[in-house]
Amino acid sequence: KLILLDSLLQEMLGNKETVFLLKAPNEDKSVDPYQELLEKAGFHVKVFPVIEFNFVNGEQLGEKMENAFEYSGIALTSKRSVEAVKNACPDQVVIEKWKGKPVYVVGQASSRAVQNLLRLSSVGADSGSAEVLASCIKDHMKDEKGKIFFPKGNLAKDTLGTMLDSYGISVDHLIVYETAPNQNLENLLENEKLPDWVIFFSPSGAISSLPILKKFYSENLSNAKLVAIGPTTKKEIENLGFEVYKVADKPNPEAVMQALLDN
Repeated sequence: KLILLDSLLQEMLGNKETVFLLKAPNEDKSVDPYQELLEKAGFHVKVFPVIEFNFVNGEQLGEKMENAFEYSGIALTSKRSVEAVKNACPDQVVIEKWKGKPVYVVGQASSRAVQNLLRLSSVGADSGSAEVLASCIKDHMKDEKGKIFFPKGNLAKDTLGTMLDSYGISVDHLIVYETAPNQNLENLLENEKLPDWVIFFSPSGAISSLPILKKFYSENLSNAKLVAIGPTTKKEIENLGFEVYKVADKPNPEAVMQALLDN
């Protein structure tokens, strides 16, 4: 019966290519926008939460948000950073102090989170990388030598801060969340067949998942096409000794779908 059921399932899926999305789960339990779009495009999609998050330094974050007058703007380069700010500032009055100041983001996901959670507008949603965002901030600030507040994760690269420093723009860094591998990931992947595509959404996700994928699929892993959400993730995958088949032009569902369809 089980063999028959498996055959039936394969027949139902037809020739659909299987895609693994290795990413953080949506906190609100809503349908993942990447999964939704790729399934509409005809792919069979499975989402695996590769990392877990813990918020830290909430009191310090709340104090710095209170002192908006000290800063020229704020950089929120991940959805988790936005969530950390919201958690530290349950009173919208504190967040309102940042109205009129630029809120710099690096992608559509963080831009949407700023709009939905903080009710603020943002700059840089189409930047796609820390390098491009740094140039965007420089141009936006013109010749002002102000200070940017940068709440971030413990694994965030120093690219943005280093580039802004080189432009004479001061950056106040604060770790507001910590990233850890999902301890259950190996169990989740154990009985999965080798997919056609594996999409990596962060360097930390690549670090936590690639050794497990290598363990289960061995040399066959080279038959799966590895796709990175951006250049930083691509570099991490390559540092781990794996070849990246494609890089999405932008960190959004449409660009990821295009990377797969342009095969």
